[in-house]
Amino acid sequence: MLRRLPHLLTAAALGATLLSAPASALPADRAAYLGPQGYGALKLGMSLKAARKAGLVTKLTKAQGPSCGSFTMKKTKASVYYEKKRGVTAIFAAKSTRTPRGIKIGDRLKKVKKAYPGLKAGPNTHYVRVPGNRKADYIFLFDSADRLYELTLALRPVRCFG
Repeated sequence: MLRRLPHLLTAAALGATLLSAPASALPADRAAYLGPQGYGALKLGMSLKAARKAGLVTKLTKAQGPSCGSFTMKKTKASVYYEKKRGVTAIFAAKSTRTPRGIKIGDRLKKVKKAYPGLKAGPNTHYVRVPGNRKADYIFLFDSADRLYELTLALRPVRCFG
């Protein structure tokens, strides 16, 4: 046991380092999770100036009134919505994007319910509070075959799209 102790301590230290590392320092697949705070370096509430400076979003693609608009994420081409007062308010998932619990576009409603037992059905949508972020919801849209076709991480209350 004493011979294995240094190896166990090294493994524990490495695990603690990975868990405390910022998303941008994690392996690519870990940084690509949608939630609980955002997608990689793109965070809910982040100002557009900060998102642009970080090189994360394209130019404005659509203005929706005087206080709302949307951008496209450079790497995934997914939509990003913002409000002038709250910053980034919604990040839509690309096909390859997963939640930390493994949910992705194309999954069945049954799998989503198992991953998120608090899932609620609303008019034309399903939603659940994001584990680890009480200020945000996951919004799920399913087709007639109960396959997920749209996944969004959004600040509460949801505005500017819908």
